[in-house]
Amino acid sequence: MDLSEFLKANPAAATEIEKVKADAIEAGREKANAEFSAKVDRMIGVLTSKSYPDNIKALAGDVLAGKKGIDAFDAAVAVFDAQKELSASQGAQEETEGQGSILASAPNGKSAEEKELDAAIEAEMKSRRAS
Repeated sequence: MDLSEFLKANPAAATEIEKVKADAIEAGREKANAEFSAKVDRMIGVLTSKSYPDNIKALAGDVLAGKKGIDAFDAAVAVFDAQKELSASQGAQEETEGQGSILASAPNGKSAEEKELDAAIEAEMKSRRAS
């Protein structure tokens, strides 16, 4: 007896198999929808941001269309963000260098206010040890 003969002889088994298949299809559909929603959620910030260039936005569209993998998108965003941070850091460093050393008057690199606060803390600690 093969499977088709068994299913013809046992309609309840055939119905149960069809239900299991339908449940598996529905579970797969729900999983695919959840994965797609997660992709959209990850990319919506990039797609709506003015700071990301058009080529990264196009890559996001390709990922949503299934033409490119999410890993390519993640790598492009990570590289762009790293370059942006590096540029901002270099700009801040240049700005600081352009202003000169703010703490030039303090030989140990502390401002007068920091020295005063350190002295007050030290005095408080000495008085507590003495108590």
